Amino acid sequence: MNTGATTVSGTRPANASRRGETRATGRRLPMNISVHVVLITLAVLVWWIARDMVSVTRTLRDASRLKFELSEELKADWRVTSALVVPVSLDVTGPTKRINEFASELDANPGRYSFSYRIDPENLPPDAGSKRIVVVRVDLLQLKPAAEGGAPAELNIRPLTGDRAYEVTLEAYVTRRAYVDLSTSVVGEVSGYTWKAMIAPDTALQVRGPASKLDSIIGANEMARLTISKLDVGEFISNKSITLNKPVDEVLGQDSKHSTIASLVPREDVVFQQVIASETPGGTSKVQTATQVAVEIHFTRQQDFVQVDSRFPVNVLLPNWLVQRGARVRDLEDDLQVTLRVLASQRANFTERNLRVVIDLSQMKDTDFTIEAPEGGAGLFRAKPKTQLYYSLIINRERLTPKYPGEGITDERYLQVSGLSLEWTQ
Repeated sequence: MNTGATTVSGTRPANASRRGETRATGRRLPMNISVHVVLITLAVLVWWIARDMVSVTRTLRDASRLKFELSEELKADWRVTSALVVPVSLDVTGPTKRINEFASELDANPGRYSFSYRIDPENLPPDAGSKRIVVVRVDLLQLKPAAEGGAPAELNIRPLTGDRAYEVTLEAYVTRRAYVDLSTSVVGEVSGYTWKAMIAPDTALQVRGPASKLDSIIGANEMARLTISKLDVGEFISNKSITLNKPVDEVLGQDSKHSTIASLVPREDVVFQQVIASETPGGTSKVQTATQVAVEIHFTRQQDFVQVDSRFPVNVLLPNWLVQRGARVRDLEDDLQVTLRVLASQRANFTERNLRVVIDLSQMKDTDFTIEAPEGGAGLFRAKPKTQLYYSLIINRERLTPKYPGEGITDERYLQVSGLSLEWTQ
């Protein structure tokens, strides 16, 4: 008879080996570890995604720029003297990932996101009209992003208030009357002629610019001093002679006026203006920008000079203390040969009526002399000056126009005195 075997699931037969069970358990263990690894990975991924999506606030130091500008109403009367662009820190709220990307973009290009602040008349202090320098304090809450400063939609960006105080310094434009100084600009010679240069009489000039710029060019009578480009009158007349195909003497004649146009030397930030009077009485004058001015040069033919010479008496002017002692001049000639060049028409005026020769001792003290009493001369004293003395000429220049024969000769120092001494009896 066949005996069947009954098997209970999960029950090990009595003669069964444990090794088989052990092997079965070892095959299931790696599957459990893999599941845990996947779960941990998914958890990290979920955390990473959540971290980047959570909204946070982060401060980006000096990451943006603030640009100041003047409104059209102020540009004609003011200028900004402080920095036109300053750094601004930002408070940025949004996902961490987008903040990090935005911060990297700003590091590479700080000007990518910027603010603008327009200064309007209402921003100025009430007394600004009477001041040359004013300071405008900026309210950071009024800042608006510049048109080019786009930002990710996920981010909320605002300037960091309380980070620093922003102030803008403005300087006023002022207007001053002006004149042209020709003393160093007009040079040159024309043989046989003297000349005088001047700005055309009907020229009225003024300047407009920042107050500090105009202060640096204020000259005579509190007017702004302007100059022109170098003008050589010799070259000017020579060129005119060539253009007209006439000799210089024919171009200039006896007494003539010639006009030319000269360029004004520009000044940084300063506008030169010419004021044109109204043609009708009581009308409004016009003002137009000026870069050039009309210069008039007046030429006068020189008269011929001739040499004249004559002897003139020498007059010695003594101080009172020597006059009181009855001092006498010794070792000095009574007259002096004087040689000058004067205009030919003045030759007859070269006389004692129009020229005197003097030795002026009137301001000298006894300490300016070496005084000695010669032996054998009872009560006789003799004095010699310690310093070099000069013959001086006193000239009536309404009658004589002199030219001296050498360099360094003047009215006060015409010729050195030698051998002069004074003598008196005590």
